[in-house]
Amino acid sequence: MLDQITPLILTYNEAPNIGRSLADLSWASDIVVLDSFSDDETLEIVSSFPHVRLYQREFDSHANQWNFGLKRTGIESEWVLALDADYVITKDFLTELKTLRASPDIKGYRAKFVYCINGKRLTSGIYPPVTVLYRRGDASYFQDGHTHKLNLGHDSLGLLWIPRNTNPVYYQWYGDKRWFTEYHWHGLALIAGNAYVLAGLALFGLLGALALLLPHRTKEHDDEPGARTQTSLRGRLRLPAA
Repeated sequence: MLDQITPLILTYNEAPNIGRSLADLSWASDIVVLDSFSDDETLEIVSSFPHVRLYQREFDSHANQWNFGLKRTGIESEWVLALDADYVITKDFLTELKTLRASPDIKGYRAKFVYCINGKRLTSGIYPPVTVLYRRGDASYFQDGHTHKLNLGHDSLGLLWIPRNTNPVYYQWYGDKRWFTEYHWHGLALIAGNAYVLAGLALFGLLGALALLLPHRTKEHDDEPGARTQTSLRGRLRLPAA
């Protein structure tokens, strides 16, 4: 399957990472790098790999950047491997790519991640599985807050099957550990904040539903002797006793 895959990488000042990433992709006959006008050595490093096509585009959003890479750089392969420059493709992951036999209903594959800082593997991380390999024809990105999400459309049954790869991708960070920690704690805080908001809205909706269903009494009917009640899903309906 490797001959059907084009790796697509976004870069901005990725000199510490991009050389290693491109070396790991030596199996690919065509690689596209979309750069956001880096001012370090990224461009020189990328230009040293003859099978890489380099494009530049001013960054305005993640979604627009990925969509430009997909639609405007001449990618013709059926599958795209979407990567950040600090992803590390392991031998086991590459072996899995070689042996993939995707049925027509499979639009893409998710990969789990293993965090590394300055070459040391972390025991855990908050990075969720990401769809890194997908069919190009149905793919598009849309902006979701400060980042992006991938839309792969739906098959004829209205279902979308994106299985998870067995072997992880390594997320390798070289640099200041404090920046890495603060950045990802910020991401965790955003996730937790959104979860609290959604939980609050769900609780508010539940309380509102209960308020409609639970019995309630009014002074007018409390004064009626021998009043009886009948309950419906629309609320309380009070009838005088026979």
